[in-house]
Amino acid sequence: MKKTDESLSLNRVLAFPVLTGLAAALLAMLLGAFLVKLGRVGMDRIPAFAVSSLCLGVLLAAFLSARRAPGNRLFWGIGAGAAVLLCIALLSLSWFSEPVSLPQLAVNSAVALLAAFLGAFIGSRRRRRKRRRKS
Repeated sequence: MKKTDESLSLNRVLAFPVLTGLAAALLAMLLGAFLVKLGRVGMDRIPAFAVSSLCLGVLLAAFLSARRAPGNRLFWGIGAGAAVLLCIALLSLSWFSEPVSLPQLAVNSAVALLAAFLGAFIGSRRRRRKRRRKS
């Protein structure tokens, strides 16, 4: 029995992109923390680094998922971006257990979902060229 593009598993479409996006976001946050620790970046820039790191991870996950999905690419990309956003939110809420500002959480979520839409849109529009055999 031959596998088709329509029978791709959930692991192939979501697992790798979500893990890659999560790793990219955490590495970008680590880089930002390292720059703050060295004194190259002021403490007032921490929120901007955190949001940009989150957006980078979400955008990457959405792009990769949209590239791998067989159909409904935009849907899969936004889903992968939302999964990364959920993972980062749960990780930060459970780890730091600090009071949460709901307006700031809403703004960060909206920006991250916009990045997910952008990544999914770019990933779904880019098509692979078919190679033609020379006759």
